[in-house]
Amino acid sequence: MKEKQLDDLMSAKKIEKALADPKDREALFKTWYTDEATSKSVLARLQRTPTDTIANKKIISKFNTFITKEKELDELLDPVKIKNGMKTFEGQEALFKTWHVDDATALAVSARLDQNRMPNFPIILKFNDYRTRLHYNKVLAPWVDTKMLDETSAALKNFKTKPMRELFQAWYDKGITAEAFTSALNTIQDVNKRKSYVNFEHLYTGFIQMKVNEAKRAAKKAAEAIN
Repeated sequence: MKEKQLDDLMSAKKIEKALADPKDREALFKTWYTDEATSKSVLARLQRTPTDTIANKKIISKFNTFITKEKELDELLDPVKIKNGMKTFEGQEALFKTWHVDDATALAVSARLDQNRMPNFPIILKFNDYRTRLHYNKVLAPWVDTKMLDETSAALKNFKTKPMRELFQAWYDKGITAEAFTSALNTIQDVNKRKSYVNFEHLYTGFIQMKVNEAKRAAKKAAEAIN
């Protein structure tokens, strides 16, 4: 990179503002991190002499931290990982879990995806849904919460019925009735949120009826075997 370009990127005024304001610092560091060659040139200029290194110690430290975080994001948002992860619901959930290790990482991932919003829009929507499930979880009863239902709903939207069947079986084995499930859902004060679970009520009622019918058939078969 030409010295004149570096002079502009690294003016004392810009660095002073960056040290004073995190937003200005983020904006400046992005101009320094457009590619590896630029970031190396910036660091070389900041550390041109031992005296420069000492004088620029604070900005060097912050820029190195920024570079580390950006490289971590590069790894998390590797196009091949995204492509493979989004092929299946299980892969999608595993991918999103790596993006949501903490709020700071989730926000950084969202911001990076938003830089190329239109192509990433379907992924952004699904990741936002994933984050909502985690952030706004509400315990409805000791055996059910909204996160559990939202994850099951997300699986159904991806034509995965196994999570629902396993969940219903666990409830049935505990003796949870359809009425108990409805009572738990009725603790939700948000009308729209409550309506979103209506289908689950019908599905669980149908699951219980199926189990009752299975038990009747098994009892009848056992009785016939005895006779």
